[in-house]
Amino acid sequence: VGQTKNGISVLDIEKAAESYHINTLPVSITFDDLRCNAPFPLIAHWRNEHFIVVNKVSDRYVYISDPASGKF
Repeated sequence: VGQTKNGISVLDIEKAAESYHINTLPVSITFDDLRCNAPFPLIAHWRNEHFIVVNKVSDRYVYISDPASGKF
């Protein structure tokens, strides 16, 4: 994946995943849909700033891995 000073885009992530034969489906969903219907783990665009991995969601918490902060 090519990275610029602005980081990478959703399209860059799609291309990288598809090069490993991983299907992608960029969507915008509500928290309820995320909690009830989303397959985990998934990549999320956090606050329009950077990407995180969402590992699971409960009624009260979102469990993430954030490479930018070193939280895995």
